[in-house]
Amino acid sequence: MEKETSAKTAPQDAPKRPLSSTETTKQPPSKKVRLSSTGKDFRKQLKSDQKTQVMQRFLQQTDDETIECVRSYLEHGGSSLEILQTMEGESGVSPVVAFDVVNRVLLQIGTKLPQYQNAAYDACRYLLNTYLTQINKMLGLSSSMKERVVTLKLLTTMVTFSAVLAKDVLLNVNFNPTNLELLTKVGEGKNEARAALIHFITAYLVDGHFPTLSVLLEKKGLMTSIIRGLQFDRADVVVLVVTAMTNHILENPSVSKTVKMKTFSTPVVKDIVNLYNWKGPVGLADHKKHKIVAVDEVEKSKVNEAVHAFLLVLCTSHKFGVIFKDPALGLGRRQNNLMFTVLESLERPWEHSYAGELVIKICRACPDLAKTVWSSVKTFLEPRWTEKWLKTINFAHKLVDEFEPDCIDFAVDNLTVHQLTHVITILTSPLSILKTLIPESRRFDKPVTKYHVLTLLLKMATSMEGFLKRAKTWTHVNYPDLSSSLGDYVQRNFPDVQVILSDWDEVCDDLRICDHLDVALDLLEKYKVLSPKATEEWSLTFDVREFLARSQQVIDDDNLKRLQVKAVRFFMDLEPALFKSQTDLFRNVVLFSLEYYHEAQDVKVLTVLKQLLKNSGVFDGFLHEVDFWIDGVLNLKNYDPNVAVFLYDLVQKSEENASYHQKLFEFKKANFSVMVLNLVDHFNGGEVSKSVKNYLNFVVLNIFHVQDDPSSLVQVMGKFQHVSDVVINYMVNWNSLEAVALGKCKGKLTDQLHSFSQNFLQGVLEIVDFDLYPNCRLYLLNAVIFYVTRLVKADALKDSQKKNCLKFWEYVVSGEDCRYVEAVLGNVTLLENFTIFVVDNFSTKFVLGVVKSLKSVIVEDYLVHFRRKIVSTILKIFRKPENYQDRAVSIEVLEIIALDYDQCSKLVTKFVNSLENKKFHPVVCYCLNRMTELGGNYTQQPLDNDTIKELSRFYTFLAREQSPNLNLLSSSFLNYLKIFPHNVDGVDADIFSSIIALPEFNKDNLCLCEFLLDRKPDYKLIFETHLDEICSKRGLILSLLDVAVKLYEHDDATLEKIYTKLEPHLLKALQKPHKAGQHFQTRYRSVGVLVDKFMKTDGFGHQVQKFETTELFHVYLLKKVFDKVDKSGKVLGNMVMTFVHLVMGLLKQKSGTKDNLGDVGAVVVGFLRQNRDVEVVGLSGSEALRTFCKLCLKHGVGGDGVLVTMLTELVYLCVVEDEGKLILEMLLSHSQFLDVVLGDNKKLEVLGLWKAICTKWPQFMERNHVPILLSAYKGTKAETTTLSLLKM
Repeated sequence: MEKETSAKTAPQDAPKRPLSSTETTKQPPSKKVRLSSTGKDFRKQLKSDQKTQVMQRFLQQTDDETIECVRSYLEHGGSSLEILQTMEGESGVSPVVAFDVVNRVLLQIGTKLPQYQNAAYDACRYLLNTYLTQINKMLGLSSSMKERVVTLKLLTTMVTFSAVLAKDVLLNVNFNPTNLELLTKVGEGKNEARAALIHFITAYLVDGHFPTLSVLLEKKGLMTSIIRGLQFDRADVVVLVVTAMTNHILENPSVSKTVKMKTFSTPVVKDIVNLYNWKGPVGLADHKKHKIVAVDEVEKSKVNEAVHAFLLVLCTSHKFGVIFKDPALGLGRRQNNLMFTVLESLERPWEHSYAGELVIKICRACPDLAKTVWSSVKTFLEPRWTEKWLKTINFAHKLVDEFEPDCIDFAVDNLTVHQLTHVITILTSPLSILKTLIPESRRFDKPVTKYHVLTLLLKMATSMEGFLKRAKTWTHVNYPDLSSSLGDYVQRNFPDVQVILSDWDEVCDDLRICDHLDVALDLLEKYKVLSPKATEEWSLTFDVREFLARSQQVIDDDNLKRLQVKAVRFFMDLEPALFKSQTDLFRNVVLFSLEYYHEAQDVKVLTVLKQLLKNSGVFDGFLHEVDFWIDGVLNLKNYDPNVAVFLYDLVQKSEENASYHQKLFEFKKANFSVMVLNLVDHFNGGEVSKSVKNYLNFVVLNIFHVQDDPSSLVQVMGKFQHVSDVVINYMVNWNSLEAVALGKCKGKLTDQLHSFSQNFLQGVLEIVDFDLYPNCRLYLLNAVIFYVTRLVKADALKDSQKKNCLKFWEYVVSGEDCRYVEAVLGNVTLLENFTIFVVDNFSTKFVLGVVKSLKSVIVEDYLVHFRRKIVSTILKIFRKPENYQDRAVSIEVLEIIALDYDQCSKLVTKFVNSLENKKFHPVVCYCLNRMTELGGNYTQQPLDNDTIKELSRFYTFLAREQSPNLNLLSSSFLNYLKIFPHNVDGVDADIFSSIIALPEFNKDNLCLCEFLLDRKPDYKLIFETHLDEICSKRGLILSLLDVAVKLYEHDDATLEKIYTKLEPHLLKALQKPHKAGQHFQTRYRSVGVLVDKFMKTDGFGHQVQKFETTELFHVYLLKKVFDKVDKSGKVLGNMVMTFVHLVMGLLKQKSGTKDNLGDVGAVVVGFLRQNRDVEVVGLSGSEALRTFCKLCLKHGVGGDGVLVTMLTELVYLCVVEDEGKLILEMLLSHSQFLDVVLGDNKKLEVLGLWKAICTKWPQFMERNHVPILLSAYKGTKAETTTLSLLKM
């Protein structure tokens, strides 16, 4: 029986005959043939005269019948090749029929009969080799629709079979422009040929094999030929093509941006963009008849979604798309021409959701194109109250939102302040847009029109503010200049305050007055940030009292107070004199603001009230107290206007009566304002309402918690009868250092403080919602710090209270509010308890924990006093060290608090004055390290040489005493000298001798010794004097070897003496590299110099050596030794095999391979290359060499390229012809060969090996290598190897 695998070659003489499908109709009529369901009968019928009818009947079967017939046919020895051969001879079958049957058979094999794939592959190869001319003809102009469809379907099936077949199809089948135009033609009807071509091309995309895909993309016009007609294809076809291009071309990391640019050229992208207006098959007929196209909206939405996803990747992804970052941000030559074309091709994109989003995302990814988009939208932004205008305004909002400040981070370093100002204004508020939005008359047709314009202007100003904040992080940008430049721009081009506030109370059916005023005031607040001049130079032309009165008439009650507070906030900065405490306006603002604050607890209201009360002057020196007097109103369950009146009256009297300020000086430790003193006299024994009493309970409690010494406050409040007895008793007890929890006291907030106090002092604190009002966390933290400091003073702080303190701080610190930091680090008692000694001190631990938990920028201003205390304490120690011999300084404290440079310099200078300070030399180590850290910018004043000299003498003293921590000082001293090398002149010479004399060596000590010898020539004499002693210590001489070789480069006598001492250790290291010391591994190049000069190489190279491990230093030194040996063919062969075994050992190691392989390989390649002219003997047929060559190919192609380079040198040196042929075959059949050759990574190494083999044996270069080389050649200067191979 004939087997599928037996037919692998084409017949020598395939007859040429007409192959049109019409020919079959000219044959004489014959009987109707019944197709047998058995494969055996089917084979017989194929060999009969009625084979054409048998095949036609086969094509008419159902799918179930086909699979059974094909399975049986193949089981009985049939094959695809056998069917192809039916076309041969005088009565051959029409190619259309034969190709169609073969396609059906291949489809069944590919999906359900995989055991026949090898034979089917051979049949496909036969088809391409024998019938290529016929295939091209059936795709050409003279072919019928049936021929084109059948041929494309067969080619598509072949593509899915094998990547090699897919590539051969592309390289051999003629897809010329004429054929492509014919195949892609869109017409009314089924468009079967076009559909078949689409499936053929998408098969390549879905397969995902990059070398094949790259060939497809390089065939000009093939991939993109199907794009133009997609406008009238079915929706599912469009979605298939576009999605495949997205997933397998755009998002394929192997496809370069250059290839994508060539593939998706300007015309192609325009066609894809036009798919937003997809018409579908029905649209083609209507389009030709100039009718309005009726499109299925569901189908269109599917198309739009796929197209949109494609364009988002293409146009907005820097990783996968075809966009570029413009370092000039649009100020220079245009970098994104393709995107410019896309934007130009979209007509009024803001009227369409997908197109609008695409434009916005393009601008986000390519801010250099912002000017183009603003130019296109400009004319449509002219104020007019229409629906289209609103859509344009909304689009402008989205566009401004999309320009995040970080989108220009990459380019700011290359721009001047003037250029940066231009860029920011183009992105956020182009001048042309501002002129369009603001009419020359400064009048708008409707208030609602003005409202929308102001809303957009507010958005623009907010965006500009974001860029200005971001500019603080741009280190190369002059922030003040940029801020001033942007401020000038706002002042010149944005509407002035008069325009913004004019007609704010005009009534309009489409707009609430409160919304109009809201956005106007918000915009004015932005002016205060961006351009203070714009408000400062504006003269107030209307009465604020009248404004507030008018607002009560026209604004609804729900928004009235909020807007009044917002207006006061603006006008108070503009004209602070209007809001002095003696004015009625001050009283009115306090009254309605406190009421609104009680309702809303809004931080903005709190800010306004704080500013009002600060301006009164009664809180000067005690500004932290202002919040207490405001927040006290929140302690009321129901608001009482009498509280606001009371606060106003108290402020008035406190400001008027200067005697209270004089009286306050009598209380030396007081931390409260004159408001507290005035309380006693304010009421004159009169009755106080419950609301005022509850208010004062809260205020007094919080003032009490911020007292460092509460005795003064207790003394004052003891005379006041209008605070709860619970509060007074609580204050008296804590003043006496008696820890008591706050008792129950009327008030919404004092209830919380009561519970918190009990939990903190008497149990485990549970973290609940402590954000009942804006300052809640801060006030509770004040209470915690007060409790802790008083308990520490009473020596009564319990472990549970310590845990509660730390627990609450962890909760508070998440807010990163500077006031929290000030509450802790600004506390005088904590500073007094802070210590630098190693003791169990909770205050110190707490402060250190606070500093570590916060960013250094936040705490920097609060550490000044702690640093001063640290320096003061250490100076006391250095003056009388004998008094502190039983104390230890905590270096952790110094590291966390972080002294400044001058403080460290001062401490080092004082330290060296007395040897008695030796116990505290870790402090100097810290100081030197800190000076090194801060001195890197070379602007700091270094230590003087006298101090350095004394410090080096101190070091010598410690070295002679063999101090156990000497290495710390060595490391710190060395780091300092590297930053300030001129201080080496001040180092005392004895320090070098003291290090040499040490019985044991530490790495840091040796590094310092090496540095001094290198930088100070005076030590050369000391080195020579102690040379015998130094050479007797292997670790010491190897540490100094690099410097010694440099110093005695022309003094062979000294170097030979060093070598003589090292020779035994060197020979041992060469024989047993795994036992060599660390210094051989780090200073092997200097050892190599000694080997070059003095080593005798007798005995090396006479045999192949194998070692237990492979180390870089060992390979390097072996090369140095082998370089000196006289090389015969046999000796060189032994050396080569020694290196081969070393590299093989490295490849077999489980770890460290990638770290050392490149360096080791470079050494071996260098050795092989310099001996390329020597004829090697004895390596022919070496199994070890053959194994090594295979390993080089296995790990080198697509991996470590140095292995391929090594193999290349071996080919030149010692590989024979048979082995060279085997290497080439293995290279060409390597699974990653095509990926590497058609890519860029490791390409030159692989091509170099190919060139070496074909240079040595030219007969190995074959014609079928040419397509691969042509595909690999990219026309660059680095492609000379590829060009050399093509010329062979």
